[in-house]
Amino acid sequence: MPDWHFFVDRDGNKYYYDLASKIRIADTTNIDLKAVTSTGADYYLNYGIELINEGKIPEGLFYLKSLRLLKSDNSRIKKIQIEATRRIDYLYKKHGSRFENFDRDSTIAITFEEDKYNIYNSYLYYQIILKDKPRILSQKWKYNYKGYGLKIGLMNNPDQQDGFDYIIGIESRIFKEITPTVAEAFQSWIFETGMDTLQREEILKDDRRIIFKIKYPDAPFQGFEGVFISKNKSHLVRIFYHSSLEQKLNEDLKDIIKNFKTIQ
Repeated sequence: MPDWHFFVDRDGNKYYYDLASKIRIADTTNIDLKAVTSTGADYYLNYGIELINEGKIPEGLFYLKSLRLLKSDNSRIKKIQIEATRRIDYLYKKHGSRFENFDRDSTIAITFEEDKYNIYNSYLYYQIILKDKPRILSQKWKYNYKGYGLKIGLMNNPDQQDGFDYIIGIESRIFKEITPTVAEAFQSWIFETGMDTLQREEILKDDRRIIFKIKYPDAPFQGFEGVFISKNKSHLVRIFYHSSLEQKLNEDLKDIIKNFKTIQ
């Protein structure tokens, strides 16, 4: 489109932003994974089973695994969770060693409860909590299953039909037997992504994480960057948005990255 401006970040991700300051993605995989809910649990159980019967096993596992994470004491939900577990156990027995590949390809799960979206990663052991509805833009393993990347697009306005107000990217790396310090993990990410010109302002640091406010000097984008460590893992989280949305989004997005959880 003639009124779109092209932008490539330091990680090689390609974006456009339009005159309304909405972010559009140049490269996406066609993933439509919906957050499961207690009210729709019966549907999501049957939909997951149907996907598995069609040979779309990772997609079906996504729904079965997501259902098991619903926090509910409702007897109907408990029965659905038992059935989801039974189906997963059956797949494990049926496919044997091949099941690990299916399971690994459905590493994320998404629930919507108490007006919040929860994205869990069952292999990398992290959780991110969101107010706005997420759309999974891409997810993939890399480096012989020692790295994983997740990209999420979000709209702050639920009535918005096109484009995203902000993007969240989470990159994870698995180390053999060692857990790096926060400083070591940060330097490792700089080495991997290459030196950049991001303007960083440190806003939080402890023995498990360091978080920066970031700005791109050569494009109208800003946001947050965090490096987190957990048992033999390191995670790089980046959230960015068009600078014109600073007042609208800044505090909410700061809360998102500060509340990013590593479970191990």
